[in-house]
Amino acid sequence: MAREKLVPRFLRASLQRRLVLLVVLGMVVLVVVLGVSSWLAGRESVRRALEERQATARVSAAYLEYVLRQNLRYLEEASFAAGVDLEDGNPEPERQALHQAYLRSIFSDGVYLTDARGVVQWIEPYRRDQLGVSLAEYPHIQGALARSRPVVSDVFVAERTGHAAVAIVTPVRNSLGQLVGLVGGDIDVTRPDLQDIILPAGLGETGYVEVVDSQGTVLAGTDPRQLLRKSDQADRIVPLIQERKVSVGTWPSETSGAAEVAAFAPLPTISWGITIRQREDETLALARRLQERLAVLSAFMLIVGVLVAWGTARSVAGPVRALTHAARRITSGDLTQGIPVQGEDEIGELGRSLEAMRSRLKDSLEQVQAWNRELEVRVAQRTEELERRHQELSRLYDVLHHHEAARRELLAKLIAAQEAERKRIARELHDETSQSLAALVMALDMVLASGDHAAGAGKLATMKDMAVRTLDGVHQIIFDLRPSLLDDLGLLPALRWYAEGRLTPLGTKVRFEASGPERRLPSETEVALFRVVQEAVSNIVKHAEAENVVISLESTESRLCIEVEDDGRGFDVQSVGSEPGQVRGLGLLGMQERVELIGGRFTVESHPGNGTRIAIEVSLSREAARD
Repeated sequence: MAREKLVPRFLRASLQRRLVLLVVLGMVVLVVVLGVSSWLAGRESVRRALEERQATARVSAAYLEYVLRQNLRYLEEASFAAGVDLEDGNPEPERQALHQAYLRSIFSDGVYLTDARGVVQWIEPYRRDQLGVSLAEYPHIQGALARSRPVVSDVFVAERTGHAAVAIVTPVRNSLGQLVGLVGGDIDVTRPDLQDIILPAGLGETGYVEVVDSQGTVLAGTDPRQLLRKSDQADRIVPLIQERKVSVGTWPSETSGAAEVAAFAPLPTISWGITIRQREDETLALARRLQERLAVLSAFMLIVGVLVAWGTARSVAGPVRALTHAARRITSGDLTQGIPVQGEDEIGELGRSLEAMRSRLKDSLEQVQAWNRELEVRVAQRTEELERRHQELSRLYDVLHHHEAARRELLAKLIAAQEAERKRIARELHDETSQSLAALVMALDMVLASGDHAAGAGKLATMKDMAVRTLDGVHQIIFDLRPSLLDDLGLLPALRWYAEGRLTPLGTKVRFEASGPERRLPSETEVALFRVVQEAVSNIVKHAEAENVVISLESTESRLCIEVEDDGRGFDVQSVGSEPGQVRGLGLLGMQERVELIGGRFTVESHPGNGTRIAIEVSLSREAARD
């Protein structure tokens, strides 16, 4: 009794209670750790969100500065163009230089040339009523003439167009370095040119971007209602522009009253700035959701932990009690040697029952050995049977592998035969039908030119038109059967010609991106890749309803990657070809087969409403490529 008093009451409790208490204690520690982690994760998420907004503002400001500097360089190139001299009395070089600057720049309201007094000498696009108009009253003209340096203006209303605009002007000097005039350009801020430059992605529902001048007037932005108005944060922004400081933080909105996370970055050398703003609750929604979810998860884990501990304790203690009762029923003999009791719980009771079964262990072991021998015989029989089944499966695999190789070889020969037949038909159409039609057109031209058949001139002209249309159709058939550009110039020119010919007439914008060395590939490789891209373009024409298509080719010494991406309707890749008898998807299967025949990899990524991306990757070797 004295020793039992020294043992803590917890250790003398039942096994079930101990398990429950230990598991609950562990779950409490885990919940505390999760709580601290959620708090730290929330702070880190807020910090990263602010850094992301600041970086976005910096990049947007730097890019806008680059665009404005680039257009200033166009004006400077016009002032230094060959033959430009305001004092030689020959205006033609100046006109040509202004015309080129206007075509290359974003000056939607025109490019103009003034003398040293600010009087317009020439303007592009040309307007006679603008010649001789003085621009000297505008502050940016006065500043450029006074300081003899390039000037980027704030927003102003141009009297010659009536538009709200910003201007870039730069001085023009003669051969002695003297100021003889200005060349400048106006950008209509009511058009989306500036907005297209600074429009970033991923701003959410409440996020927007503003470009402001040195007075805080909004020049461009994603919210058209604020255009040409004073920014509601002009009092904050103007000092930041003057001090050339980058700022990020939480600003109260003057219009909605809600707090906003705002990042501001001034342009590096121009007195403009870019502000990216978004409501605080949307910007920090991810961090707050993370904290809320971790809190809910902690509570859920605590409840589940208690339930699991309770169930585990019952599952452990219950079987132990059952074993104890079974051992008591088995023991009917005398106990010659006792097993020390480990405690007053169920384990101690199990020890006493095991001691009672000791005398009968020998008979049980003999019976187990007999069972083991029988089990070994059965295992040997089953092993033999499994070996036989394995050999049968191996033979079946060899047969299937042989059939698959034969199928691929047959498919390769079929495609090669198709291409050879197409090439033969294209050559015959080109050598015979095309030349015959061309000769017919020439003969008709000679008849029409001779004037001997004046009465039938109308019919002959009609026949000529029919022959020309027939010839055009034959040329199109020749290209569809076997594109001559593919044989003569290679894969990239053929793809560019075909895609632009099919998509541009439908109003779809096509952009090509190519990187790496350009080289010729084996004929069968080029034909297979051309056919796959041809099928992809045809699918875009038939199904995608896309506005933009990007075709990119990346070539290295060891591989060639081609991607065709559109912003069309998209589709569910998993559902295509999943139903028996479904016709849709055969084109994709044919494209995949062509790529696999040349040892390549073909992948399709698409989601309804999010466009489609087709990727082709082909491994190359030095022996396979040809210059």
